[in-house]
Amino acid sequence: MPLTDLQKKTAQAIVNILETSRVRGDYGAVTVIAGDPGHLTYGRSQVTLSSGGLHDLLAEYCASAGAQMAMQFQPLLPRFRAKDLTLDTDRSVHRLLREAGKDHAMHKVQDAFFDKRYWVPSCKAAAKCGGFGVIYAIKTLDQVKAQAIAAKDSLDLSRDTAQRQLRAYVRVYAANIEFRVPDRPVIEVHFKNCGATPAYRVRTWIGLGLGEWPLNKALPAPPEGFQGSRSVLAPGGQEIMPAVWKQPIPAPLLPFLGTRQATVYVFGRTEYIDTFKNAWYTEFRLLHGGPEPVKLDANKDGILVGKLKPDQEGNEAT
Repeated sequence: MPLTDLQKKTAQAIVNILETSRVRGDYGAVTVIAGDPGHLTYGRSQVTLSSGGLHDLLAEYCASAGAQMAMQFQPLLPRFRAKDLTLDTDRSVHRLLREAGKDHAMHKVQDAFFDKRYWVPSCKAAAKCGGFGVIYAIKTLDQVKAQAIAAKDSLDLSRDTAQRQLRAYVRVYAANIEFRVPDRPVIEVHFKNCGATPAYRVRTWIGLGLGEWPLNKALPAPPEGFQGSRSVLAPGGQEIMPAVWKQPIPAPLLPFLGTRQATVYVFGRTEYIDTFKNAWYTEFRLLHGGPEPVKLDANKDGILVGKLKPDQEGNEAT
């Protein structure tokens, strides 16, 4: 006999309490316990980095409608896909995860994700023995058992771990397109240092392109040793880099601008040095157009403005 909605919520509440100490669960919960084979765990039912589930959850979030922090997480997906263990101690990523836990879109993605990964398989297994809630709890609490065992040992942070916690992390924070002149839109890419120490010798190269989506040709790469303004970006500091078209966009393409047929590509690379003299970079590819309709709003001066979104590829950061 199928469970009622109340019975389902009761079973899930038991697991939520054991996982995050909250009846409704903590969608932004970030947990790392020394020696835990799951490594970084996240969310209402604590999906793990080592299982690959955390990558899958964040990929679904980035692809979901209304995800407020998709642009911040898109460049990080390769690290989650590779199960990069430095994420265990990356405090800037932990802050982003906690902040995303406040996003209603993340709540919806997690509810659907954990139903698909845990609840539905548990129901199928329980149909053979009649223990729905028990099996669900056992499946989701395997991680808790491993964490409890691992918690007996704690490891001192190494020097490298301390550097990962304290280093600078320069990321694309937002990007806009403004149609002050219809055939020569102005691009602004906003960068932010999400780390705990300054980023030095920050330099950025930005390229603009117009073409079909998906991309059917290679975009130009930054020139070797490209020149750019070298600046210092303090922790939490932001920098806005503008980009303008050298030539007007051909008039026949203007009616299709922002569609799959005429997608604006904004791409580039930021390089910087952290306080420990290590070199890092962030590569980005942003879109006005692509697979989803674009939205333009008039600002106080009557100028049409839109937000750029990350492409499905071309975003990577170290």
